[in-house]
Amino acid sequence: MRFEVIRFLEFIIFTQKHFFSSNKVNRVIFTDEDCITPNNKTGTCKPLYNCPDLLQQLITQNKEVIDFVRQSHCGIWSSDTQPLVCCGNSTSQTETKISTDPVTVSSPSAKKMLSDKRFCGFQHTDDYFYTGNVTAIDEFPWLGLDADTSFNEFGCAGSLITSRYVLTAAQCLRLRSSSVVAVRFGEYNIKHDVDCVKFSEIDECSNPVEDVGIAKKIKHPKYNRRLGIHDIALLMLNRIVHYSDYIRPICLPDAQTKFAQIGDVMTLTGFGRVDTYKDYAIIKKKITSKLITNEQCANEFSIFIRNDRQVTDNIMCTKELAINKDRSCEGDSGGPLMFSHRTQWHIEGIAVWSTDICSIDFPFAYTRVANYMDWIQRTKYFWFFYFLLLVCFWQCIIQRSILVLFTDEDCITPNNKTGTCKPLYNCPELLQQLITQKKEVIDFVRQSHCGIWSSDTQPLVCCGNTTSQIETKISTDPVTVSSPSAKKVVSDKRLCGFQHTDDYFYTGNVTAIDEFPWLGPDADTSFNEFGCAGSLITRRYVLTAAHCLRLRSSSVVAVRFGEYNIKHDVDCVKFSEIDECSNPVEDVGIEKKIKHPKYNRRLGIHDIALLMLNRMVHYIRPICLPDAQTKFAQIGDVMTLTGFGRVDTYKDYAIIKKKITSKLITNEQCANEFSVFIRNDRQVTDNIMCTKELAINKDRSCEGDSGGPLMFSHRTQWHIEGIAVWSTDICSIDFPFAYTRVANYMDWIERTVVV
Repeated sequence: MRFEVIRFLEFIIFTQKHFFSSNKVNRVIFTDEDCITPNNKTGTCKPLYNCPDLLQQLITQNKEVIDFVRQSHCGIWSSDTQPLVCCGNSTSQTETKISTDPVTVSSPSAKKMLSDKRFCGFQHTDDYFYTGNVTAIDEFPWLGLDADTSFNEFGCAGSLITSRYVLTAAQCLRLRSSSVVAVRFGEYNIKHDVDCVKFSEIDECSNPVEDVGIAKKIKHPKYNRRLGIHDIALLMLNRIVHYSDYIRPICLPDAQTKFAQIGDVMTLTGFGRVDTYKDYAIIKKKITSKLITNEQCANEFSIFIRNDRQVTDNIMCTKELAINKDRSCEGDSGGPLMFSHRTQWHIEGIAVWSTDICSIDFPFAYTRVANYMDWIQRTKYFWFFYFLLLVCFWQCIIQRSILVLFTDEDCITPNNKTGTCKPLYNCPELLQQLITQKKEVIDFVRQSHCGIWSSDTQPLVCCGNTTSQIETKISTDPVTVSSPSAKKVVSDKRLCGFQHTDDYFYTGNVTAIDEFPWLGPDADTSFNEFGCAGSLITRRYVLTAAHCLRLRSSSVVAVRFGEYNIKHDVDCVKFSEIDECSNPVEDVGIEKKIKHPKYNRRLGIHDIALLMLNRMVHYIRPICLPDAQTKFAQIGDVMTLTGFGRVDTYKDYAIIKKKITSKLITNEQCANEFSVFIRNDRQVTDNIMCTKELAINKDRSCEGDSGGPLMFSHRTQWHIEGIAVWSTDICSIDFPFAYTRVANYMDWIERTVVV
């Protein structure tokens, strides 16, 4: 599978008209032959994925770089007909000058991509007060262990280096039995489900452990078990790991790393045996040791290990300090040998072998991580470069407004099927279609782009369920976009109107903490009241009622997003015994207020307006606008209003976001019921729609709900059909509520909104 995808990668770069010059001779050669780069440097002919410097240059997205890579084409691999590029050595590649702007990519810069130095390797500050062998509950949060703990033992360990990859020893892949299909993070005491320790007279408790499945085990291609060389491997997890105080990556070494020197104290952590004849550790160990020379290491090992085990430059050794109460021993293999510089931890070694006796008298050997950074980079970024550079073709990064979201949220595929937003490598159906190398397939995948993973900035695609994805006829059925296409520019149906899947379990009047994320009330909450509300329809525009523009005082110059409980700065609710907390609210300024040109306050007609925000909104999801594909609510259907208005006529404004359900009624019934309560000049025209609330509601739609959305859900995707505008002065289920019918104003919205 891997090589088929690589062939597709090369196919795109070297056969598309933008990348390949047809008059160039494709010489069939073997790899690793000498060649000359476009800037007249000596290089080696090899596949692009084996040339990290060129890959790193490609990430700059410069046209000159693309041309340079095309000109680097040096032949076809005879064994597999794969195009090759002339890859200069690290020095010559760094000096490459493309046009007038040099693309300086030294090997350390490529390695820096793997570790985000802004947050890797840091721990909770309290941990620095723990000394000796006492380990803090959230210390070394990057430690990952085999998740098969049937016997409360861990066969191996590893270190989280990104939100998707764990670094371990290659020998561990053999040791991991078929029952070990996951890595455990956040473990401290294997006897307890939730760990607690007392710190400064206060109980500090960790989050529950997190077991994450293993999608792929990747050992170094030159690993030799007998010789014990190149004992290093990567585990690709089957999903992103979300960071917390208890789960965080460790830094990889790079050119800026201050490496440990001979005699420096280093640290190992794990759950291996505490001594040769003792049980495995119950609580996470912390072993300190001193870095020794390889010569000393080889001499001390010489009488205990086989002659074919050599202490090469790819090995580093330590000897433990006498102060340790535990020992590095069986079960610590794969774990990190760490060195801290300015409170930031780096992994310098991977525990691989020692003698059979766990003693301070004998050294412990580690794979030297710095010597394998090129391999780690190539392996880790294979899928990243594949998608970012080829499928997305940079367009989804530089030509589109990208919504940053979490994975596993609902979306719509280009062929109008319901799908789930996830990384491409987690969508086998799309990957399998990509192998066909058809242009239509590539276009389909580009159009499937549905956002960026917020925790790891990885592109996501809308992956249909197995049935719908397989039934997709990409080659014969073009993606048809009818007249509503202009409106679809305003509403991106792949993203809008969806909520977090947990929200669908909230029924009745109970509102989830992140339900209806598009609601935007006034940000002036001096009196914990909201005069009006609105709905986010794009990252820059809010749809509301025109009469709200008059109600919005001069002090109301912003819209608030993400509000749930107006009494709290950060809102938290308990869901499935876990506290779910929201992000802080986001107040976004109003740049322009645009009411409908025909709005008439006295008549109450064309009561619709747009608020143009003074910046893009991030992390907040918009609601969908209606279009020709929308399944509109029918008479009798249940619809939903949300807001922070009064909960009843003589009661206060809502503290927690309301959810009001109502039934759509005919305009004739609405006019009849309103006739004795509203002025004669207020007419229920075709631009109005009406509902009557259901008796099950504990709250009412009332004063303060104006401008809010009347919503209808189809296949879990919410559309705004109405804007709350007027009713009687009595908030009661006995009287209707009138809404501006949004579908009748789509032309005006489309003309007004600048996308």
